[in-house]
Amino acid sequence: MRAKMTIVTALFLVSALCVGFGLAIATEFIDPEPGTQYEVTVPFSDFQKAPALVLHKCGGSSFMVGVHVKKNQFLCEDGVGWFGTVYQPSDLTVNAMQPKLFERYQSHGMAACPPGKAMTGLHAARNVLLCAPLQMTDLFVDSHTYRGVGPVGGIGGLQQARMHACPKGSVMVGIHDARDLLLCGRVAIPPP
Repeated sequence: MRAKMTIVTALFLVSALCVGFGLAIATEFIDPEPGTQYEVTVPFSDFQKAPALVLHKCGGSSFMVGVHVKKNQFLCEDGVGWFGTVYQPSDLTVNAMQPKLFERYQSHGMAACPPGKAMTGLHAARNVLLCAPLQMTDLFVDSHTYRGVGPVGGIGGLQQARMHACPKGSVMVGIHDARDLLLCGRVAIPPP
């Protein structure tokens, strides 16, 4: 029992040192449907009768890097391991314009997070994005990057998921589902 505790303590210390010195390894994972559920109050005019909305969010302090809208699957990147970023629930906002909170923010012709924020969650049918602060260098539209990622749990075993994703080193900032476009933000601190 004591040996197990020593090993666990050692692993914890090594991972804490890696994060502290910026040596942590980026971790991509699939957050399958229904995923992490998160309730937000939405200020948009089409939500006046029922302002609360439950949407799918990447778990922990992770950011969206890819999505399969029809399957409600997200490809998420661990924010702590890659960017050294930890956001709190109080940091999360929807894609509202400032100061007109009743309107959705748009950039590059699609629903997007406001400047300085990246996507952590999405309710595609209602066009609501959940956003958190992240330092990025520039934005670009991606229409052609598809990745086979996985494994994800499935009936009868593991299966690969193929989805539209931002290229490595970038995260989702916006989406135009009907045109299959992603607005991607290059992260200021590249993965190790």
